[in-house]
Amino acid sequence: MKLFAKKVSKSVSSKKKKSAETDLADYRPDESEPFMNERQKEYFRRKLLDWKADILRESKYTLEQLQEESLHLPISPIALRARPTRRLNCAPATASAS
Repeated sequence: MKLFAKKVSKSVSSKKKKSAETDLADYRPDESEPFMNERQKEYFRRKLLDWKADILRESKYTLEQLQEESLHLPISPIALRARPTRRLNCAPATASAS
């Protein structure tokens, strides 16, 4: 019996969750509601999370485009001159006159 009760309670809670999600999908805050009630908090929390996901997705796309474009650009002579070069000092050591 306990196993059956757990399954029923899980299915009821998942139905409540799905109905709350569909309810919030059509929800718009109203002036007649108390300010920042639980429903409004959840609505704005989801709105901010969606906004954050959009920003992260767009920034990732922008970075990928910039990296792809930089692969196709030729290196200018000015950029080559600006790069630090590593030079090895291969000059023979001079004997010091003492």
